[in-house]
This record gives sequence, C-alpha cells and structure tokens, in this order.
Amino acid sequence: LSGVTTDDTDWIDTKTGQICGVITKEDLDKAIDAVPDEVLAEAGLEKETVKQLAGSVLKPDIDCDGDGDNDCISVGLGIETVGAKITGITPK
Repeated sequence: LSGVTTDDTDWIDTKTGQICGVITKEDLDKAIDAVPDEVLAEAGLEKETVKQLAGSVLKPDIDCDGDGDNDCISVGLGIETVGAKITGITPK
C-alpha cells in the first residue's frame, strides 16, 4: 500500500494511493468460486465464464516460486479516499 498524504508529518489524511500485490491463478479461481452464484447470476454471468474471461485478460507476469516461469498475476488498484465519521459501534 502506498499513498499521498496532505500533511508531510502525520499520516492522518491520505487522499490517493495504490494497493498492489500478486495472486496465483489457483487463488484467483478460489476467489471466483467463493462468490455466491446468485450474485453472478444478477450480472448475467456464470463462474466458468468469469474464470475464462479472467484467464484471457489476466496473464501471469511474475515468478513467485523462483522456478523461472511466471506463475503469479500482478495486481494494482488505484484508490482515492474521502472523509468518514464513525457514528457508533454495535458490539456482537
């Protein structure tokens, strides 16, 4: 995670940033499998379709296990924050 703050001395007010990491194809497939079928159905999709689309668009570009073959997909998401106020906490 990296970000740009509005104050150089305190990390209180982050305005923009990036969340970056890597994921294996297997873990990506597990994440897709974890999405409830009805959520995908609302978008007119099935899990296998999403997996095929992800496989055609997202290509492994990082060697995570050191064997010389790219086996992980790099991921980077830009973020922009807005202020929020916590108005209460409900104990469980």
